[in-house]
Amino acid sequence: MLNAKKNEDSLHNPFGSLDRSAAIQDAREFNNTPIKPARCVDILTKILYLINQGDIFNADEATSTFFRDDQTLPTSRRNFA
Repeated sequence: MLNAKKNEDSLHNPFGSLDRSAAIQDAREFNNTPIKPARCVDILTKILYLINQGDIFNADEATSTFFRDDQTLPTSRRNFA
């Protein structure tokens, strides 16, 4: 029992302190050139985490984030595959 408690204490949620406004600010990275696939994947992971946790994005936030992210799709980089 003590060992199980120790394992729970050692677990860390990297997105525990993440907030919606920070993720939306980070989404501006999608406008940069050249595209940094690893950074974009990290940002998308944060946004999906927030959605999974029940955060609600208003219409403006969702639309602007979608169209920023949509710019990464035509990239020829294999890192997104």
